[in-house]
Amino acid sequence: MYYPPVMYEKTSETCDNTRKRRDPVDDDEDLLLIAEVAAMTRRSVDTLRWLRHCGEGPPAYRAGRRLYYRRGGVRQWLAEQEQTSGTRATA
Repeated sequence: MYYPPVMYEKTSETCDNTRKRRDPVDDDEDLLLIAEVAAMTRRSVDTLRWLRHCGEGPPAYRAGRRLYYRRGGVRQWLAEQEQTSGTRATA
């Protein structure tokens, strides 16, 4: 069965790009997967799994079979690691 393509008329309502978009980089409530946390912390996925097993890694939440990290929790954990190491890395 053939359905002709629907033509949409461009109006100001359909082309409104004035809405402010949320920047996920700055949102501490954003959920990350373990691979994203590994890239953020520059540690391997296996290291993050081991740290979680030992209770020393960033806080994680399980939903079904997936493991999620909150961006704010990872940032806080990194700040704690920086304070406990006693030295500050320079760029």
